[in-house]
This record gives sequence, structure tokens and C-alpha cells, in this order.
Amino acid sequence: MRDGMSGGLIEQRSFISGSGYEGLGDNMQRTIDIEGEHASLASPEEIAAGIRAAAEVFTRNGVDPLECAAAIGKLERDELLDREEALLCVIWDEAEDAAFRAVTLGWLSRAVDIRIKVS
Repeated sequence: MRDGMSGGLIEQRSFISGSGYEGLGDNMQRTIDIEGEHASLASPEEIAAGIRAAAEVFTRNGVDPLECAAAIGKLERDELLDREEALLCVIWDEAEDAAFRAVTLGWLSRAVDIRIKVS
């Protein structure tokens, strides 16, 4: 799912508030987007399902999606991770996999580039 390919960004977003995430204030929001070379092939309903699936993983684990994204960034730059960052990478992978599966449910091929982005 993450292969460094740039692609079109789908303009459907999910805003998730800080409640439930350790260390976030109540007024902070995170935006989850679906992007990738093949994201434009997904319907709005599939995109929404993918965003919901990713948000559920972050919420269930009580983590800030931006912290997960930062840990993944370190991993991709081959920087040393501490234990907490390694766990955040596992949660990111779980969220990205959940989003990918939700978006591509029913597709004949899953050899596609679709991934999440958090801001």
C-alpha cells in the first residue's frame, strides 16, 4: 500500500476530535484522507468506508494519528525507533490495512496504490 508512488488525493476527509486520544486537547482535530495512484477509482462511499475504518483503529487504540504518522516517517527514513514509536507504526499499518480493505472491498484486483494520510 505504501510504495512511494504519488497519486491523486481524494477530497473526502474525516475529522476526528482529540477526545479519546491521550495528550490531545478537546478542541484539536485530525484529518484522515485517502490518497494514492488509484484512489480516484474509488467511489465516495468506498472512500468514506476506508476513512471510517482507519479512524476506528486509531480510536480503538487511543492513539493520536499524527503521532503514528510521525513514527512511520522515522521508519521510512531508516531512523532508530523507540518501543512506543514501533508500536505506533504497527497501529498505523493496521489502520492503513483496514482502510485499504474497506476501500477495495469487492474489487477484482487489490494490486493498487491506496493509502491513508493524516494531517
